[in-house]
Amino acid sequence: MNKEEFKALYDAYNAPAFDEKAWQTSMDNWNKQLEKWKTYDGSIVDGPELKDWVKENTNDMDYLPYFLETGEKFFGHAKPGTMQGCMIYKKAKDDKIYDGYDKTDKDSIEDEKLKEHYNTNIKPLLKNIVGAKTLKDVYDVEKSDLYANFKAKQMLRKITILMSLTENNQYKNEFMWIFIEKSVDRLAQILEVDIKENDTFLGINNKVYKRAKDWTGTDEAKRDKGYYYKLYNFLWDLSINDVVVKPEM
Repeated sequence: MNKEEFKALYDAYNAPAFDEKAWQTSMDNWNKQLEKWKTYDGSIVDGPELKDWVKENTNDMDYLPYFLETGEKFFGHAKPGTMQGCMIYKKAKDDKIYDGYDKTDKDSIEDEKLKEHYNTNIKPLLKNIVGAKTLKDVYDVEKSDLYANFKAKQMLRKITILMSLTENNQYKNEFMWIFIEKSVDRLAQILEVDIKENDTFLGINNKVYKRAKDWTGTDEAKRDKGYYYKLYNFLWDLSINDVVVKPEM
């Protein structure tokens, strides 16, 4: 697909989410979800505790993995696959804590080995992701052993995307809200993006997004929330459908 074809599709693109009432609701949700995220990223900067990562009981909807997978879906849906992808989680059937770093069950979050595994793996990983100041920092974290050893990569990518939407961020609006390799690879192929062998997932994501923003023909100064919301929906549909719309030529 060339630039002219892409722009024609983008200009003609419409979706149910774009009617006036739904649009206003979406813009309100944008603000609401980022406000929710602020309550989490602050604790991550300070060093999230194990209790912030593991579900306390069946009614607990405040622990971080729940927010990343279920509580926040406006900026894309990150899926861990199974709860084992979170590396440390409370099992539903017996309330034991599964520790993916040694593949054993622990009786409680007070277990010393469990705390050690969390404090030397997940805790610094989360801090490194949130603490990334530049794109290079983001990619360096993504290439780290801590990142590689964590199975639920989509959840980690979701944190980076949420950080990229915060104010005064050096990589603000630099990533698509898409966390699936297959979808990003398809968009890279459609937009004829040059991918290097050592590119990380987020590196490819950034390259695709940069080209997509350029091909929409919208000046950077005019790229507001509505622009990014439409572009996300368009790119997501493009990544999963052979034809998004038939533009009027």
